[in-house]
Amino acid sequence: MFRMQGDSLADAPEISATLYDYAGAIHIHSTLSDGSGTVPEIVRDAQAADLDFIMLTDHEHLQARDLGYEGWHDDLLCLVGEEVTPRFHNHYLAFDIDAPVKGRGNWRQPQRFIDDVQAQDGLGFIAHPIGEDYPTRAMACPWLDWTVTGFTGIELWSYMHDWVRNMRWKNVAAAIAAPDKVIQGPHHRAVRMWDQLGQRRPVVALGTLDIHAKKVPGIGLPQILPYAFAFRTVRTHVLLEAPLDPNDAQAAAAQVYAAIRAGHCYLAHDGFGDSTGFYFDAQHRGRIVALMGDELPFAAGMRLHASVPEQAYICLVRDGHVIEEFEGKRLSYAITQPGVYRVEVRRRFKPWIFSNPIYVRTP
Repeated sequence: MFRMQGDSLADAPEISATLYDYAGAIHIHSTLSDGSGTVPEIVRDAQAADLDFIMLTDHEHLQARDLGYEGWHDDLLCLVGEEVTPRFHNHYLAFDIDAPVKGRGNWRQPQRFIDDVQAQDGLGFIAHPIGEDYPTRAMACPWLDWTVTGFTGIELWSYMHDWVRNMRWKNVAAAIAAPDKVIQGPHHRAVRMWDQLGQRRPVVALGTLDIHAKKVPGIGLPQILPYAFAFRTVRTHVLLEAPLDPNDAQAAAAQVYAAIRAGHCYLAHDGFGDSTGFYFDAQHRGRIVALMGDELPFAAGMRLHASVPEQAYICLVRDGHVIEEFEGKRLSYAITQPGVYRVEVRRRFKPWIFSNPIYVRTP
């Protein structure tokens, strides 16, 4: 957890906005489905990685909740969702739901399980949306039906899928030994799709892991992407107006889910540098009028402000196109027209931070 003051970040002394930054790991599989770690082992590794929350997503069930694992584990909040898993295609992450959602047998009609999650007032995210460039088709599991509606957002940057996509059989041992060397960031087609979807409505992006921490039997290779390692890579940070409730796990869960639903979150590879404290807002006439994830009408005199905790290469993107680039820790930009604005940050030539957009619409 990190507390930050908006006035110190935006160089605007008249503005005061306090936010609390919590880092979480999303899309985790345990021995309750096809992962190698028990939930207590996963919790232990997450605590060692200084995570604030984790979101479990075993396939087609909520057994971890039924077994009593959801809630506070000392200073770590464990939340239980599921990965809706039709065969081969159209996988879907579901959170804040009361009953499991079944996808098997429905891969040709994903709108059915999207509607099921929505009927429970849950959060739903299209998982690993792009399947090209993978070593085998079985590794891809892409999303095929883009006519669907009602999903909260997409899994923009999945560490495991980024790693698999850039790994080839000839370098598999090296990729397992040093996974970050093949990491390139979100797939360009996923980013383009996200930008296009945002023209119509807000679409929340998550940074996730899809971690199983498996060993390949019979060939003598070490464990693939262990939990302890993966928990220090791609994270989703949520921004809250109040600290997580340490005494009420249900209330704390509601805080995390509300921030994600609103898009008040960003994704980052914290192994490339601690991103805690990243900030992106819109200001008008000396006051903050929007945070990342918010939608508002355009008004003359608006400025966008972004701040990063370390020296980095900051890109401001409008409708999928870079409109401003700056090397430093802060960017301020006067906007003159509506658009979907977001920030990408690179550090040491590696992808680091991706904000959710601020949606500035035509009045």
